Amino acid sequence: MVDLDGKFTFSNEVAIKNVLINKVKMDIYPNPVIDVFTLSTNDKSLINKPYKILDINGKVVNEGLILENRQTIDISKLNTGVYILRLDGKQNIKITKE
Repeated sequence: MVDLDGKFTFSNEVAIKNVLINKVKMDIYPNPVIDVFTLSTNDKSLINKPYKILDINGKVVNEGLILENRQTIDISKLNTGVYILRLDGKQNIKITKE
């Protein structure tokens, strides 16, 4: 890294080993959404787990359970805007409603 005064120092080399334990694939389509989108995943740990859709203020505007690896979610009653799909209280995915 070079400082503002032009001086630099080297840090110690650190080896990092990347280990991929599970290959998790998740698709949400279409995005932007008109009325209904599909959540498709190979992550079986999400089955029977909750999902929530939050508006930009953090208010829950839709919620349910993920019942299968490929599931459609209807957001036709929501206003146009940006929302967050929260999966199992852990993963957040931005979706846009047109």
